[in-house]
Amino acid sequence: MSILFLTEQLNNMENPKRENQQRIANLALKDQKLCKEFVSITFDVDTKASIIAAWILEWICTHHYLE
Repeated sequence: MSILFLTEQLNNMENPKRENQQRIANLALKDQKLCKEFVSITFDVDTKASIIAAWILEWICTHHYLE
């Protein structure tokens, strides 16, 4: 998966419902390289996806055990 796919998924997220956050978090958990992309998107504060990426990172950190 690419950063473009991830950004598209974040931009298309309708609302921060639990199931939406979990769906996108699962993408990152399946491909750990995407966690780096989430961080990059989070700090690109000029985009809507930045806020959503921060929500997803928070979700991953509070709901999943990461090694």
